[in-house]
Parts: sequence; C-alpha cells; structure tokens
Amino acid sequence: MNNSSQTSDRLIWFTIIGGILAAFMSILDIQITNVAIGTIQHALNASIDQGSWISSAYLIAEIIGIPMTNLLLSRFGIRYTVLFSYVIFGISSILCAHAWNLPSMVIFRSIQGFTAGIVMSLAYVLIITKIKNPRDGQLAIILFGTIVSVAPITGPILGGVLTHYFDWKFIFYANIPFDILAIILVMFGLQKDIYTKSPDKIDWVGVITITIGLGCMQFFLEEGYLYKWFESKFILCIFIISIITLIIFVFNALLVKNPLINLKLLLNLKFAIACIGSFIAGAIMFAYIFVIPYLLVSVYNYTPIQISYIIMWIGFAQFIMIMFARILLSKLNIYLMIAIGLLFFAASVFIWGILAIKLSLTLIILAGLLRGISSTLFLTPLGVMATSSVPKDDASSASSLYNIARSLGGAIGIAYMKTFIVTCAAKYLLVNNNQIESLKLAFIDAFDLMSIILLITSGMFVILLILDKKWIKA
Repeated sequence: MNNSSQTSDRLIWFTIIGGILAAFMSILDIQITNVAIGTIQHALNASIDQGSWISSAYLIAEIIGIPMTNLLLSRFGIRYTVLFSYVIFGISSILCAHAWNLPSMVIFRSIQGFTAGIVMSLAYVLIITKIKNPRDGQLAIILFGTIVSVAPITGPILGGVLTHYFDWKFIFYANIPFDILAIILVMFGLQKDIYTKSPDKIDWVGVITITIGLGCMQFFLEEGYLYKWFESKFILCIFIISIITLIIFVFNALLVKNPLINLKLLLNLKFAIACIGSFIAGAIMFAYIFVIPYLLVSVYNYTPIQISYIIMWIGFAQFIMIMFARILLSKLNIYLMIAIGLLFFAASVFIWGILAIKLSLTLIILAGLLRGISSTLFLTPLGVMATSSVPKDDASSASSLYNIARSLGGAIGIAYMKTFIVTCAAKYLLVNNNQIESLKLAFIDAFDLMSIILLITSGMFVILLILDKKWIKA
C-alpha cells in the first residue's frame, strides 16, 4: 500500500470516528433529560403534563430530520451538511441550558432534535460511502451498532450523575466537548472531499408529506397516552392526517423520477429484513430502557443516581463484546448471531420480570450483562446487512429508512408500554386494592410481553437461518 493510500485510509477513519461520536451524542440526548425531567420542570415552572414536551419536542423533530438528510446532501454535499448539522446541534444545546421557560425550551429542543436526526443519518451515510474495505466496514458497523445500543443506556446514567452532582444545565453542556471533537475529526477527514451539486429537482411533495406524516405520527405516539388515545377527537385527527400524508408520500416516492427517499430499496430482501429488525430492536430496546427506570422509581423509590448504577452493567458488557464481535461475524451466520442475541435479550427481560417482585444485586448484574452481550450479537449483524446490501448512490435513502424504522419502533414501544402498564395496574388494583403490588404485577406482565416478542422474533431469524443453510462460515 502506497503512502497516498495509507493517508487516505487514515482520513477516512477520522471521518468515521467523528461521525459515530456525533451519532452517539444525538442518541444520548433522547434519554438524557428523562431522569432530570422533574428538576427541569420545576426550574421552568412547568406542570408534569407540560414537562413531557421536553422529550416529545426532540423526538418529533428528530424523526422529521432523518429524511431531510437526503435533501441537504443533494444540495450542499456532505462537508457542508456535516458542518451545518453539528454546529446547529451544539448551539441549540447551549440554548437549551439557558431556556427561560417551557416554550423556549421546546423550541430549542426541537432545533436540537431536528439536527440530531440529520447527525444520526450522516454517520450511516459516511460508513456506506467512504469505506471501501469490507473488513473496515465491519469494524465501523460494530462501533456504530455499539453506540446505537449504548447511547440510550448512557443517557440516563450521565443525566443522573450530572443532575445529582452538578446542575440540570450540565446535561446540555455535556454535548459541547463531543460536538467540537466530532466537527474537528469529520472536517479533517473530509478535507479532500469533492462535491458536485445534484441537478435533480427537489421532491417537494415528498418533503412536505413526510414532514407532516412522520411529525404527526410521532406526536400521536408521544402524546396519545395523555389524551387517552382515540377517545380524543384531536388525537384521532392527528392519526388520520399522519396516515393520509404517509400514503401520499409512498405513492409519490414510487411514481416520481427522483424521490426524496428511494422506497424501492425495500425490494432488496436483506435490506428489508434489516429494516424490520431495526424496527423491532428499536421498539424493545427503548421500551426496556423506559420500563426499568419506571419500575425502580414507582415501586422501589430509586433516585436517578441509584438507577444509573444499575443500568451501567449493560454498558460494561457491551464494551467487552466489541473485542469479540468481529470474530463472531467472520465465523457465524448473520441470522444465527441475531437469533442468539435476541434469545439473550429475552433472558435479560425475563430476569427483570423476577426483579419486579424483589430486587437482587446478582440478578441485576446478570440481566445487565445478558442485555449488553445481546445488543452486540443482534445489532451488529443487522447493521452489516443494511450497509452491505445497498449501492453507495442510495446511501442517504438507506440511512433514512433504517433510522426511521428504529426511531418509529422506539416511539411505538414506549407508547405501548406506558398504556399497557397503567392499564394492567388499574386492573390488578381492582382485585387486590394494593397499589405497589398492582404495579409489580403490571411490570411482570410488561416484561413477559417483551420476552415473548423477542422469542418470536428470534424464531423468525431461526427460520431464515434454516432457509439460508449456512450456519457456520468456513
């Protein structure tokens, strides 16, 4: 390998690491405010119901930002899109820390969320378009899959520590060092990047319909619980608007020459499986990380810092598994890895069903380790399937579809679990007239449901494995 090629490879890795670091930061911020929501509400003089908008605004804007990546890349190229999204994310983080009331916080969190969606998509685009060596691609996907899984767990840990020892504003200040380092790494790595503006017309119908459709769907999932779902005419209207605009988006994307997102990528079986897997993984991962703190706070009166110490075991196992992921990818069938990972995840969730009755440090550690191992086993091969099955020209569309699947899955998982636990607890309360015992039984039902979904999904990948007929690689 000549010096020029070695220099190019080093520049690529500056870009990839910077992109992954930025993606970590953007996912981290989904959960980081949750443990400090009460403190922030009090500081901004907001009610409990109003305070939910601190998270909702970010999530609604994020899912809108994901498909806009394609538009920005075609107009401005990757360097300027990176610079715009990273800088605005950092500025909006500072503004969030200095919000003076709830409306200002919602506006700043919306800006932060919109750019976070772009930042997340860019990491995936950089991996597909910039890495040429398949082995390097696998390593990048391992790192990417790890941050996708670790970031939602790190959010509550970091949020709990910063709120406990410093101040809630440091939750947002924590983004700045990551942001600056990511900008330096990516811009340095892309210094020789050449961009030619796309001559294609902007798909305005696609832009408008997906913005309204995904925005309304995310609002429905985030706020529907407070309005008692379809009992509210307002929520029903939001849902209908979302469905209609998304249907228009799909028809438009299939008919126009240069759509905002190329939906025909879903005809690629491996990519479609990866997106379905991303949707289910998002649903269970985000539901899992929502239900555990909910259990610890409502049943055991845990503080944010105590919750942080419990969740950290998951992250510990995931970082250990990074060392083995590449070996496993080279030896095992992708479907086998995913199936085993989902079984480990189901075991972790089942253990938490036992912990809902009585906490045990041994079982907490075991559940955390199983969850951490499982994430690497199923997220890494899903990422490999998604990145290796699409052409580089469709990288931004593939990124949008894969990340929207994960985000929508997460929103649906959390929304369903909120309603499920409250409904089950109310049912049990009528029987035993004991609120804590009713909550415990409701949480057991919730963990059992998640375990069943994981076992069924694992079974689906076992079927794919049997059809593939290659369990072990030569």
